[in-house]
Amino acid sequence: MEIREIKKVICIGANCIAADITHFAGLRIPGPVDNFSSFNIWKSYLLFSGKIKKSLFYEDYEVRPSSEQEIIKHYYWDKVFSFNHGFYIVHNNFENPEYQKALKNRIKFFKYYSDLAKKDDSLWFIYSLDKEDEKIDEKFMNQIIKSLPDYCQKRLLCIGMRAKNLLFKKYFKYYCEFNEDDYKWHDKEQAEKILNKYEKEFAIRFLLSEKQK
Repeated sequence: MEIREIKKVICIGANCIAADITHFAGLRIPGPVDNFSSFNIWKSYLLFSGKIKKSLFYEDYEVRPSSEQEIIKHYYWDKVFSFNHGFYIVHNNFENPEYQKALKNRIKFFKYYSDLAKKDDSLWFIYSLDKEDEKIDEKFMNQIIKSLPDYCQKRLLCIGMRAKNLLFKKYFKYYCEFNEDDYKWHDKEQAEKILNKYEKEFAIRFLLSEKQK
């Protein structure tokens, strides 16, 4: 059986877990939605179409103070920024000009990465399920599949940790489930163990450099 090699991975949602794992495994390409909340898979068309820029910078958004629990337990910034398509920026100050500049650069680079991935089979995508994903039924999943580029659908690592839905196993080949209660943030050893599970279950190999290992 041919082993598919993975050089780099970029996150398409729905929360920070996917970006955290790939970052500490040394595989992450920083993407626009790495630290977003509730950027569910049916919203990923905003990334691939480039419409996310309009959603962020040319449409109205709402702001509210973060609760004490959100700040202490979930590391939220002082405010939560809510956008029209039902996703949130919770860990960063969206109104900081430097953050906005960096976000625009990431949007531009996502298009570059996505265009490269059309021809380069070693460039992959990753998605971490959120609670709203548990509501996806067969009919909705079929709509989601049609909205995703073929090269992303076939190279999408799906993490069932914060939420689980076996339809992801049916429609996306690379789906694994984990217990979030055991999860440790910013842990290199754990990140590599999680990716090792993917390697054991599927014919894939992550190309970590010796420095990363």
